[in-house]
Amino acid sequence: MSEPTDTTPPSMGQTREQRIAELYAEAFERYGTIALWHLRRFERPTVEQALSITRSLRIEGDMGARRLAEEIERVARAGQKLASRDSAGHRVRA
Repeated sequence: MSEPTDTTPPSMGQTREQRIAELYAEAFERYGTIALWHLRRFERPTVEQALSITRSLRIEGDMGARRLAEEIERVARAGQKLASRDSAGHRVRA
């Protein structure tokens, strides 16, 4: 299998959820029959649903699948960091 097609961060016009959905769709298109055959594919995946496929990508897929899993996790974590700040940019304790 080849490398992930796009590992750039979301652009200013693209939300985290849109980027997660793109990566999720790419994972199923490229690795669905190899690593994700036993998982349900959602039309509009949540961040949690996208994160749930990363373990299978790592274990059942090749190095490209592993990199794609890392990208999904990176984009998901970037949103978590943003979500932990208030509108003024101050850290919010959970």
